[in-house]
Amino acid sequence: MIYDSQLGAASSRLFSTQLLPPSVDLEEPDILAGFNLQDGVAGDFYNVDVSAYNAGGAADSWAWNGTPPPWANLNASTGVITGTATEGSWSGYSVTATNAVGSSTSNVDSVIISEGQAEPDLSIAFNLSDSIEGTVYNVDLNTLNTGSLADSWAWNGTPPPWASLDTATGIITGTATLGSWSGYSVTATNSTGSSTSNMDSVTITEALPVGTLATVVSNLAIVSKNLAKEAVLSASSEAGSMIVGNLQNDSKTEIWRSVGTSASITMIGDSSGISAVALCIASLTSTATMRVCVYTLEGDAVPAYDTGNILCCEYTTIDKIDFSNGALNSNTFNYGGGTYASLFFNEVVGEKVVIQVTDTNNSNGYIEASVLVVGKFWTPKYNAAYGASLSLLDTSKHTRNAAGGLMTVRGAIYKRLGFLLSNMMVADRTALFEILIRSGMSVPLFISFFPGSDEVQEQQIYQIYGKLTRMSALTRFAPGLDKSAIQIEEI
Repeated sequence: MIYDSQLGAASSRLFSTQLLPPSVDLEEPDILAGFNLQDGVAGDFYNVDVSAYNAGGAADSWAWNGTPPPWANLNASTGVITGTATEGSWSGYSVTATNAVGSSTSNVDSVIISEGQAEPDLSIAFNLSDSIEGTVYNVDLNTLNTGSLADSWAWNGTPPPWASLDTATGIITGTATLGSWSGYSVTATNSTGSSTSNMDSVTITEALPVGTLATVVSNLAIVSKNLAKEAVLSASSEAGSMIVGNLQNDSKTEIWRSVGTSASITMIGDSSGISAVALCIASLTSTATMRVCVYTLEGDAVPAYDTGNILCCEYTTIDKIDFSNGALNSNTFNYGGGTYASLFFNEVVGEKVVIQVTDTNNSNGYIEASVLVVGKFWTPKYNAAYGASLSLLDTSKHTRNAAGGLMTVRGAIYKRLGFLLSNMMVADRTALFEILIRSGMSVPLFISFFPGSDEVQEQQIYQIYGKLTRMSALTRFAPGLDKSAIQIEEI
């Protein structure tokens, strides 16, 4: 009831009241700078709420601009981006938020997705080379893996009990004992998956005592075709980048180094005649031994020929002299050093050669060598001459300063072996000329001038792996007359 003074009496009135919502001023979205799909790797899952960058009014819809990553799915209602990343690179895209009042577009973004971790792939053949008891093995299984790095390693089957596998690093170490094992393999695993190698087998035979190789050659011996350069080499141990493959490079600077003072090298190639094996420019001492086993077929377990352990690098030792920067001796590489270990034997045909080298007294604790020579030697009926010359050449240069003092620029020292053909028969000279013409100045030769000599120092000194110095040295006049002065320069 409402009282109206003008009407004088109370009267009744009907009021119709409409209820209105509170007044709200709707704003357009405002996408702040900073929108970013972070770089990642393939396989990463993304869940990015773009509405978190909106400082304005709530958006009713969201949309891509440009060309976003195809795996990035934008929810048009919520503004949430989800997806599993694939490898690639994208740029120049943005997002737009829209409502009834207006819209706002984010900054332009880019993202790079790199290759994700794959599973390991042990596609390279796994093999513990056959050898003799006492051989020290150091095999890095990572060299067999062409996939992503493995987090762990494990044996399968029954491996040799002396072969210890480090499950974290994938390195097999151990000293071989007598026996034969087969049917084992290794598995590499990471967070993505795993890979298992081929089945392997290894046979460790008895180490023969040091023996004396029957002398089969006493005159000049030349190996002109080195089978090791074209064969497949493996070793029971290698140290870092100083791998056994370096023995095929004809280089004095790229060497093979063993782990420990006993190691075996296995050479597999075409069936060929073999009568000489040499490790050239090596760190071997005078008590080092070599054992050569030649197998007719690659898969044979028993060799067709076995030299036994033979002293291969004898020479007269000298006391080590301390020149303040290290000890120098015949078996060091400093300034023209390096020894030769060689064995000559009656020719045998085979596809596989296993060379066991042991140098227990080597103070370095390992074996080094620059070149492996395996092949068939040629020798004349009579030696080339009654003697040979060995020169040490030095590329150092002397100069004088203003005061007249002698100044020396240190160079390299290298060896050169020279000999005449005055004592050689015509047929042998002709054969030697054929060898030298075929090799020319580019193909190295292994030459031992006094193989099998009782004078061990003589035999050691007059061995060289090198190249013909000049072709003009091959000079012939009439039959029976020869003034050729052959010179071979060490690599």
